[in-house]
Amino acid sequence: LNARTRFRFTGLYHAQAPLLRNLYLVDRENPEINVSGAICPLDETYCALTCAREAAFATRDATHDARLVAHPARDSVISYAGVPLRLAGGRAWGTLCHFDLRPRLLPQSEHALLDSVAPLFVRWLLEHGSLIASL
Repeated sequence: LNARTRFRFTGLYHAQAPLLRNLYLVDRENPEINVSGAICPLDETYCALTCAREAAFATRDATHDARLVAHPARDSVISYAGVPLRLAGGRAWGTLCHFDLRPRLLPQSEHALLDSVAPLFVRWLLEHGSLIASL
């Protein structure tokens, strides 16, 4: 997925307020670095918006996005495109997202791809125990 876009990062996250846990992260510029397991405050991330809306959320350039004027990540994570990872009942459990430290635009076809592969990642997490362990 990461190679299909210009975004530097692609990640899978588990949102469990008040925290957001990184499950898997691809860093295009540093592919050998593994930061899986990193935890940060959920409300300081765009993943919080994706989960709260239970729908896709994207910003090409947060520094010029009126929706994000007071958001804590506005000056550090400049672009973001994420979709919720949903459990069987439809509840948002986490996110699949692309993000970058520079402005980036995600083509509409890539938004559709994120939506279509999100359930596959949930199934993979269920089969490999990552999701079950946190429920």
